[in-house]
Order: sequence, then C-alpha cells, then structure tokens
Amino acid sequence: NLLNMRTLSPVVAGVLTMKPHNGILLMLVYGIFGTAAQEHSPECACIDPWLAGLHGSNLNNRNSDCAFQAGADGDGICYSGSYGLGCRAHDQTQDTCIGEQRPKWCDLRWCWVDPRTCLRPHDSSSFFPNASIGNLESATPLSYSYETCGNLNFFNDRQREALARFGEMVGRPIRVSFPTANAGNGYFLVTLDDGESSRYNGTRRAGSYVALGDRVLRASGLDWVEVPLSNSSKAFSPGSSYTACCHEVAIGNADICFSNTWATPAR
Repeated sequence: NLLNMRTLSPVVAGVLTMKPHNGILLMLVYGIFGTAAQEHSPECACIDPWLAGLHGSNLNNRNSDCAFQAGADGDGICYSGSYGLGCRAHDQTQDTCIGEQRPKWCDLRWCWVDPRTCLRPHDSSSFFPNASIGNLESATPLSYSYETCGNLNFFNDRQREALARFGEMVGRPIRVSFPTANAGNGYFLVTLDDGESSRYNGTRRAGSYVALGDRVLRASGLDWVEVPLSNSSKAFSPGSSYTACCHEVAIGNADICFSNTWATPAR
C-alpha cells in the first residue's frame, strides 16, 4: 500500500518498502486503491475502551451526552459514549466539521484501538490526553487508528510529514537498494555477470522485483539509481540481508528497498 492505503483488489505480490518518516514503513504496490467501507483490519481490532478499563480526568458517565470531554482538564467539547466505537466517520457531525472548509479527516473512518496489540499505524488521542486503558500499573494511552479502517490519518501531522518527505525525492533519482544478489531461483531477483546490463535503468539487476519497481517509479515520472547495502546495515543485520535492506532505508542511505520483504518487528 502507498502511505498505508488499503487495496480493494488482489495486487502483485512484489512490494517496495519505503520509510519517508520515522516509524512509518510504507509499502508501494502496483494495484487498484480505494476507500470503500470495510471493518477493521485483522491486524488491529477496534475496541470498546469502556470495557478495557478506560479511566482518566476526561471521562464522565458512559451513558451521558458528555461521556468524553476534550482537553487536558476535561473542560472542552463533549462527546457521547459511542464516540470512536467501530469503524465510522465519527467526526462528521462535530462542530469542527461543519461548513464548506471542513478538514479532510472529517469524513474518514477510524476507531479506538489497543496500542499494545495493534499492528497498524495508530496514535494516542490528543482530544483526551489524560485518558488511558488497562489497570493503573500497566495503563496505556487511549489510542485510535484510521489505517485499520482503511484510511490515511490526515488528522495527525505524521502523514503530512510523510507526504512532504516523499515530495523531497521528486527532482532527483530515487535511491534503491536490493536485499541480496539473487532470490527466488532466478525469478525474483537476478544479478547479471560483470559487463552485462539489464533493460532496467542500465543496472546489472533483473527479475520481478526490478521489473515491478521500475514500472511503478517510471509510471510516476521518477528515475532511480542503485545504492549498495552499506557496511553499517550489513553489521546491523548480518543474518538477514532483507532486514539490512530495510535498515538502509531507515538510516536514510536509500529511499526504497526493492523486495518482497516480510514485515517483522526489526523491520
């Protein structure tokens, strides 16, 4: 997915991993994107925080019209007890979202999630900064996710910063790293012999990784150059060139790792 957009149709198995901002691992895939209604991702379930030990100074009776009250001191706008339950556009009718100049996030679906188990991008609530779930000894901030409901988080600056970071790449070649010399028995990735060059940007690389990445970038009007894995990335992950390739992106030496990399905590 590009900037965590979910797909509505099967997509090519190969992916390009990007990290245009701290903590965001982005996947480019070649497919059809959209925002049709859907429930939460199985990787990040929506929760009912009232059943998960919700507590904090922002809270009143769940059944009241002012179950949640915004602000650090709980003296702001009131929200009902159903606010944030399930994938819905919970803010459509809020005062902030009335009028012609309504923010983009007003019509996007999101829900409360448990950050301890959510494997999709999520953020702690800025509306209710003192609200937490769990017992007092192991409490975690009340958190939400647009991504688990199939949307970008335009409410949080994180996505805007990621888009800005991607914009910085335009105008110069995209720096691409590869995880290994050969993969998939000569199908996914092939490194040609010295003196040979492939039809992909004049490099010695060929295979489905390269074909997919080259097609996506060129369709976007972007040129690319290969950046070899650095010694620091190899030292970071001597046992996995795939993790090393992700590390190369993380430290800013490369913009993309062309691979079909599994998502793991290290990556």
